[in-house]
Amino acid sequence: MSHWSHQIFKEQASALLRLADLNPIELDLTIEKLVTCTGKVILSGIGKSGLVAQKITASLACVGCPAIFLHGTDALHGDIGLLKSNDIVIFISHSGKTRELLNWKPILKRLACLTVIITSDIDSPLALESEIVLNTGVSAEACPLDFLPTTSSLCSMAIGDLLAIGMMQRKKMTLGDLAHSHPLGHLGERVCFI
Repeated sequence: MSHWSHQIFKEQASALLRLADLNPIELDLTIEKLVTCTGKVILSGIGKSGLVAQKITASLACVGCPAIFLHGTDALHGDIGLLKSNDIVIFISHSGKTRELLNWKPILKRLACLTVIITSDIDSPLALESEIVLNTGVSAEACPLDFLPTTSSLCSMAIGDLLAIGMMQRKKMTLGDLAHSHPLGHLGERVCFI
């Protein structure tokens, strides 16, 4: 008799496998924009999506992308002043209806920043306001109440990992290149001895 966790793992794995067919053109376009960006890449989200955005920010920075996390609420209390017209904004929002991120709209329109969203609702207000939509394809969370961000967070993070890996491939990065941004820790030791 299998443990209840087996079913959850299977659901999560299935959600990740569905991602493989969802965004090939949009992923390539996003990676191209990130590689050729002459400004900064700003990632934002609220709640668990904000934590996912922070992880994606760190991964992009590790591969040489000028990525910065900007909290969705702090942005509206002055921090959005760091935004410039040659920046790219990547929103993480499962619903695509996050009020704090929707409030960025006038500033993004004025600056004409390229906007990307990672979301499960491609017809949501944030998706309709974005130039590039990366669809997680998540219709339900693994949480038994369909409430706690689980599958949506997993799939959003996987898309973020693809962006970082895609940048590495596009830039033909080597372990030597990574040594510049990751000199310490076990990974840094591994890079420095190769």
